[in-house]
Amino acid sequence: MKEYPGRNLLFCGTNSNRTLQKILKNNIDEIACYDLIYSDFEVASVNQGPKIVLIYNYLTFSFIHKAIDRKTLLEKIFIVSSQRIKDKIRKNFGNEVLDMNIDVAESPSDESMLKKAKEFI
Repeated sequence: MKEYPGRNLLFCGTNSNRTLQKILKNNIDEIACYDLIYSDFEVASVNQGPKIVLIYNYLTFSFIHKAIDRKTLLEKIFIVSSQRIKDKIRKNFGNEVLDMNIDVAESPSDESMLKKAKEFI
């Protein structure tokens, strides 16, 4: 990405971890076009919902981890969209997540995430 000769345009949320912005430095324009907002309804749907939970970003996992009781967390299978997200979860939550089932999809695409989830059905 650093070698790309033109400017880059990034559409992201206001809660971006700013990785691409740091890598591309002055060669990027950014449009923040959404906020990551969670509701009590969403917590209930994870709590009572399916066994498999697809996680596309670290902040979603962080929210779920804080909002859901430990027993329920241990009953879930979390499919994350990248090894980087899994590594960040392990780094930031340490021993709290060692016994949780967290797997990584081949890529962050919906198809890859669903393919990985089907391995547990």
